[in-house]
Amino acid sequence: MKVVTQYVHLVEFPFFIPLSQGKVVPIQYQEEDVPSVLRRYLNKGMTDLLLKESDYVTFMDGIRNEIKKNHKILDKPDDALEFLNGTYEFLYESMTKMGIQEIGIQTALELNRKMFATLSKQKQFWTQLKKMRTRCNEQFLRNLYTSILLNQMISYFPWQSPQLQEKVMLAVLMCDLGLAKKDQQNIQERDRNPDLELEQRLLTYPLGLAKFLAQNSHFNSKEVLELIEQAHERPDGKGFPKGLNALKLSLLSSLHLTARAFVNKVFDNRFQPNKREEILNEILITHSENFFKASVDILKHVLNVNKDFNA
Repeated sequence: MKVVTQYVHLVEFPFFIPLSQGKVVPIQYQEEDVPSVLRRYLNKGMTDLLLKESDYVTFMDGIRNEIKKNHKILDKPDDALEFLNGTYEFLYESMTKMGIQEIGIQTALELNRKMFATLSKQKQFWTQLKKMRTRCNEQFLRNLYTSILLNQMISYFPWQSPQLQEKVMLAVLMCDLGLAKKDQQNIQERDRNPDLELEQRLLTYPLGLAKFLAQNSHFNSKEVLELIEQAHERPDGKGFPKGLNALKLSLLSSLHLTARAFVNKVFDNRFQPNKREEILNEILITHSENFFKASVDILKHVLNVNKDFNA
């Protein structure tokens, strides 16, 4: 609901407050009343807001345009994170409940551009993330930290470019988007323990998501689709959806999976600074074949050079 108050000025249509037993309260739009009505219901514990589908599309398009034109947040880290996090949460909820639609994809593209532009201006963004981690969506922070770290790792290669870095951030943002929170939690548990059973629909979800996004010209990129499709593979071949091992995974995917493994362990260990070496040693045990050994070495170098990335 953060995003509703963030974009309350865009609500220029009737909306509905869900009650118990499937009942709803219709609120007719009156410009001067919208903010006060929404705040009153929020204070009463409202956690959901219903819109007609046509109004939802209008609202989403308004948000996309707001993201595009909002330049003021770039130089204010706290405001930037609040803005990006609120928009991510709305996008996440929308795609979970409404499915992945074209307007959602266009909003995701604008959000990604804003994230990339914002991060490019900040020198100590992870310090800011740690400070605000209790105020932001955890999956948003995991994705953001992974993309920051991955782009730092990619910068050591001659084939890196701003265009590739923006694609990488987009791919990380879109990984698992559209899945319910419980499904994402189950996938995270499966990533930690490959012996756990996972529903077939979740095991094949990365393939379906990549195939769907490939129809959009902005996502029809080998790098973006590869990272989305292989986000849950493992060096030992026990990941999914294809069970690719270290010898079959590209350098880019190896870098991504290494950064992702580090970030997940940092979150699991609640950002304890004294756990960094232990985490790196744990990752090296499982990430030592083919491109993964070099990926871990680069990760160590990034963490040593840029102290802001330390857990």
